Amino acid sequence: MTSNRTKRNICFALTLLGVVTILGRAIEVFMGYPVKGWQLASQIIITFALYGAYRNYSQAVREDKIFGHK
Repeated sequence: MTSNRTKRNICFALTLLGVVTILGRAIEVFMGYPVKGWQLASQIIITFALYGAYRNYSQAVREDKIFGHK
């Protein structure tokens, strides 16, 4: 069983990675490279979902819920 703290840290790392890729896509758009709209939109949606999971796990850790949501 994985603790909420570990899940929180994984979600945080993936959220940071998502933000970096979104910035990369934005730079490509501003430089005039062709970027498909669905790639950027899906990356934004996935990053927001990971951020939501990060917030949920952060709240569980603050409430001292080490394993699961009780």
